[in-house]
Amino acid sequence: DLSWKRLIAIARGIDPDPMRNRLRSSREQPITPETKADLRSLAQSMDVDRQHPSTLLSVSFSLSRTKQREVNVRFLRRAQAAFPDDFWLNFVLAENCRTGEDHAGAVRFWTAAVAVRPSSSAAHNNLGKSLLNQNELGEAIACFRKAIKLDPEAALFRFNLATALYGKGNWEQVISTCKTAIELDPKNAATHRMLGNAYHRQGDLDEAIAWLDKSLELDATSALTIRD
Repeated sequence: DLSWKRLIAIARGIDPDPMRNRLRSSREQPITPETKADLRSLAQSMDVDRQHPSTLLSVSFSLSRTKQREVNVRFLRRAQAAFPDDFWLNFVLAENCRTGEDHAGAVRFWTAAVAVRPSSSAAHNNLGKSLLNQNELGEAIACFRKAIKLDPEAALFRFNLATALYGKGNWEQVISTCKTAIELDPKNAATHRMLGNAYHRQGDLDEAIAWLDKSLELDATSALTIRD
């Protein structure tokens, strides 16, 4: 991409630091075992305390691009320990923990991200999802409610809240939350399916069938399954 190469050239002119130039060069090269090894060596040898958090995030992005998740997590943990108050280092580390199914780690670092930036609706939502993965339903519900308070128009946050409420068996709240989510995003098949399942759990089969049918209209691959 010519625009990306132009930006790299400008960055080299403004900041000729050899280490950062080495990192920039890695983005211009195809992903090979050699380039992966070079990037891995750079990450492992870097004195994170002497770098700016944006530089550390750039290294993490490159490790992610080259699909070196374990190396990336170890690097991000070092970076986060050096800059524990950096929102994005905590956020990106939490996401990498989540994708590696380290839910306890994800909870830890998204909690830190929320503490650093309590106005971030995404951080509250993602913390709630990791708590949900650990079956901490009450805490997850509190996180989703906070995310919704910060961003009332986010249908996804309401879907996540409904998922946690479903786990608690709060059918009336699931129904009202799903209906609001559908008003915000009327084409989400999963929300319609959850609403249908909630009506089924209440014993209202007509409503259940209607909403489950609608979910199939929106997504023909969606399985018409009643959840136990």
